[in-house]
Amino acid sequence: MKILTTSILSFALIILSCTGGGTESGTPVKLNEQQVDTRQMSMATDFAAGMMSAWNDGNFEPLEPGVATKEMTEALSPEFQKHTYENDIEPMYGKFLQLVYMETYKLGNSNIYRFQGEFQRGSTPEIRVVIDDKDRISGFWIKPWVKELR
Repeated sequence: MKILTTSILSFALIILSCTGGGTESGTPVKLNEQQVDTRQMSMATDFAAGMMSAWNDGNFEPLEPGVATKEMTEALSPEFQKHTYENDIEPMYGKFLQLVYMETYKLGNSNIYRFQGEFQRGSTPEIRVVIDDKDRISGFWIKPWVKELR
């Protein structure tokens, strides 16, 4: 179990580095329902659900041009997706079933969309999608759910 946890943490840290790793100044601010950009939330939902469903089906494709930042596109290569899914996510959680939107935070020019993923083994880890002010995915990761954003 320690190896799986370490691998998931590595996945989170690699993808976190694509978001700037907290280099944006300030503290994330939780948005109320009226402040959430519903268009971006829909993008985040579609991206996360689409990736997880594709991975369930054994499809590991490069990100489409313009969908994500250059750093994110490079970090989330098909090889990395496949390795992470087959060695970490699927063995730990089972097959992905669905997403449940939980909350949105603002940090600098980015919005952080937090979902709980529902998986075959009954786990509900966080699936986080970060979208920058140019509507590009700049962060994506799966990690154990914690109530407070970290």
